[in-house]
Amino acid sequence: MPRDPKECRAAAEVELPHEITTVGELVAWLKTRGADFANAFAREQALRCAELAITDTTPEARTHFASLATSWIKLASELEGAQAFVETMDQIEAKAHDEPHAA
Repeated sequence: MPRDPKECRAAAEVELPHEITTVGELVAWLKTRGADFANAFAREQALRCAELAITDTTPEARTHFASLATSWIKLASELEGAQAFVETMDQIEAKAHDEPHAA
């Protein structure tokens, strides 16, 4: 797994509260940021960035990795929404092909 912050790209900076010292605390804190975070946090990349946010020794890297965890969570949520949209459109299209055409 990468330890270099440049290997991930953060969409937004998130300041990690100083009282967060464990991965579990970070996960709990990120989940409070909205339902999308709670639903998507199981993603491996988000968990890895959360782990690095806790284990890195510099405040800058901790903040960066917390931001990356947030970005991965947002991406996972957007992908889930896009997948649901595509599935809905496929169902609509299939239903339209099954219906008899009016003459």
